[in-house]
Amino acid sequence: MGSWSVAVVFVVAINSPGCIARHDDFVRTGRVRVQKTESCVLSLPAPAVFRDGNETVIAGAVYRAKFSGGTQTGHVCVSLVGSDGQIFREFWAAISPPWVSTYTPFRSLYLLKFEGVPPQGAIVRVRFVHEPPPTDDQPWGTIETAGSSKPTIRASGT
Repeated sequence: MGSWSVAVVFVVAINSPGCIARHDDFVRTGRVRVQKTESCVLSLPAPAVFRDGNETVIAGAVYRAKFSGGTQTGHVCVSLVGSDGQIFREFWAAISPPWVSTYTPFRSLYLLKFEGVPPQGAIVRVRFVHEPPPTDDQPWGTIETAGSSKPTIRASGT
């Protein structure tokens, strides 16, 4: 999906009250809580987390401080954390454009879809990872960690 496609989908999903109202807003209804990490260079506001059919959609933005220098590249790591504090699913989301701009609007967007619904009381943890996103030999998708000492990556098909 190109950077303009992600931007258009994100803007429509976030700014269209009719769009969000037709779907279950998991944060507003209390199904999930959002936990985000910040730094002096980057900020991740709480993403929108909602249901679209049988999929969960997480859409957000990564902002940079206006006067911070250097290009910020990487990806967003989204973890689903259970009430016991353990990560039970983890996703990698590309940002679009693939760097956080040093010029206006000082942001990149991300959009993640996965099948299913997080359990009641789950925490959606978002953080920016200053590393390249997975390559073709590491497909995009979920990283299954439950019941295994070594995570394995499963393609999500989205």
